[in-house]
Order: sequence, then structure tokens, then C-alpha cells
Amino acid sequence: MKKRKKKRQIKLIIIWSLIVVYLISMLFIFSRQYNNTECKAIEINILDSLNIKLIEKKDILLLVNKYTNNKTVGFDFKTIKLNKLEEKLNQNPYLKSVEVYRKSKGVLRIEITQRKPILRIINNKGNSYYIDKEAVLIPFTKNYSSFQIIANGNIELDFNFTNKDSLPVLNKNNENHKILNDLYTLAYFINENEFYSAQIEQIYVNQLNEFELIPRVGNHLIEFGTVENFEIKFENLKIFYEKALSKVGWNKYTKISVKYNNQIVGSN
Repeated sequence: MKKRKKKRQIKLIIIWSLIVVYLISMLFIFSRQYNNTECKAIEINILDSLNIKLIEKKDILLLVNKYTNNKTVGFDFKTIKLNKLEEKLNQNPYLKSVEVYRKSKGVLRIEITQRKPILRIINNKGNSYYIDKEAVLIPFTKNYSSFQIIANGNIELDFNFTNKDSLPVLNKNNENHKILNDLYTLAYFINENEFYSAQIEQIYVNQLNEFELIPRVGNHLIEFGTVENFEIKFENLKIFYEKALSKVGWNKYTKISVKYNNQIVGSN
């Protein structure tokens, strides 16, 4: 009885060993076939291209050809090295995330999510850069034509974007970043608010490091002051727009001040 049981166990071990060997062999064969498959086409999908146009498909294709030494279509996938290509594309300052993978029928698929600028900074030297929705600073590009708020005036900070592996990020604890942090706070609120995202087009930093808002509609300047109680100031300003300017006209005043607590002053 024991011998029969032992023989059964040996038989099971042999069977399972053969199965494991078979699976490993098939995996090896499949892997070789997979890597030796020729790339037939490149498919690029920029997921948010309707709203953001920091980069276009033709730009991505140029980068792909650069990083692969033009060895994509017509070459085996083992030559392309997808992981390395994905790593290189992720270093682009305008791209938030990149996924590179192979689809069926030899198609190389690249899926891209761009960064979302909410503010363009023009500092007092005339240099431009963006702050994105996640408080990451990215270099300016003339190719980007989508709407974003412009901030200028008494802004000194400049940044070197030569190191694309490490983009600067706003630091709330860094006193040197205070103006940019305040600008980011205002721009983030404006972008998330339907009324103000359509109304405010520019933020000016005056010599007192206070903020002045320039609207799209109306020939007036908005004295905003500091970011202290900014949500209350925006709320009061909207009430003024709805209840006062709607009656006297949007061009009645040349200056509207909300810088003082619970007080709105319109002047000519």
C-alpha cells in the first residue's frame, strides 16, 4: 500500500515537472516571437489634446525617432526597447505621464497626458514660464495657444529649466516663493470657478506686492490687495458685479477695490 502511494506521488511529481518545463518553454518561445515581431505602425494618443496643446503628435513622433535612432517602423520590438523609450518621453517637461506599449498586429501605442498650465508668469526681466495645476513650474513654449491667466509686474523669480529630470515645484515654506505661491492660489481659484475663469485674464503684482486683477469685460481695474481672505473678496466682488454693475453698467467705474474687509469701493 505504501509502495503504491509512493509510486503515485513520484508520478505526480514527474507530471507536474513536465508541465512546468512545458510552460517555461512556451513562455520562452512566445517571448522570442514577441520581441522579434516587426513594428508595423506607431499610434499616438494625446488624451487631453482638445483642451491643452503644449505638444502635438508630430512633436512626439520626432522625439520617438530621436530616442530610437529612427529604428521603429520596420524594426523588431526588441530593437525599440519600450521601457527605455517610455522613460525618455517621461522626461519631457510638458508631459505629465507617458505609457508606451505594444498592441496587436505590431502597433506601437503611446498614450500621453500633458501638464495643465493654469498661469503664465512674465517676470520683471521679461522671461516667461508656466505654473501647472499641481504647482510644478514648466518652461514657456510659443506653441501653447490655449487660454491661461497671465501674471506680470513685480515678479523677480527666474528659473533654469535645463535639467528636465527635475522640474522646480513651488514650496509653501520657502519665503522666496511667496509671490508665486500667492499667484498660484489666485489662479487655481479662478480656473476652478466658472464665472471668474471667463472674466479674469491677468493678474498684476504692484510694488507693494499686492494684486490687481484685469478683467475681460469692463474697463476697470480690480484692486484685490493680498491673498488674505481671497475667497470672501471674490464672493463680494461677484455680488458687486451682479447687483451693482448690472444696473449702472460694466464701464461705470475705472477702479473697483475689494482689498479691505467687507468693503467694496467703486471709483472713476
